[in-house]
Amino acid sequence: MDAAQLLHLSPSAVSQQLAQLEREVGLPLVDRSRRRVGLTPAGHLLAARAERIEQELAEARRELTELSGRVAGPVTIAAFSTAICHLVAPALRAIVEAYPELEPRVVELEGAAALRELRTGGCDMVVTEHDGDGVASSDGHDLASSPGGRRRVPRGHARRLAAAGLDPGPGRPPLGRQP
Repeated sequence: MDAAQLLHLSPSAVSQQLAQLEREVGLPLVDRSRRRVGLTPAGHLLAARAERIEQELAEARRELTELSGRVAGPVTIAAFSTAICHLVAPALRAIVEAYPELEPRVVELEGAAALRELRTGGCDMVVTEHDGDGVASSDGHDLASSPGGRRRVPRGHARRLAAAGLDPGPGRPPLGRQP
């Protein structure tokens, strides 16, 4: 899928937006010299900053929502494809009915990449087969775990996930199931 399709824009509109951004920063952001277009070093830098800004805005929205006591806003769940089909999708139906202001987003991601996204705030919850025990975190963000290692969330995220109905907590039925 190309950028225009992902953004739901025409290729011309994307090209115009990129040209405008390049004029604003005064540097080329896209290398068009090869058959396949790629980012220049300036483009990579700007994209990384934009991702961090987007994450900070999402975190601010979550914190404000938490202060209000409402269960609302964006929640990103990363999982492997089988878990998405058999665990996440059925649970989302129940969660969205119970919390209509919640904006769940599911991404297919697994293993170390999924755990890295969890540690750095790129996602709020990971459903994974392997939790990476014995693999040291190089980014300094620890994961807290429940007894038996069934739940692993970044420190400070457990309360937010529980409030959103995404983390049933120890001794409670699995997501999406009623007792």
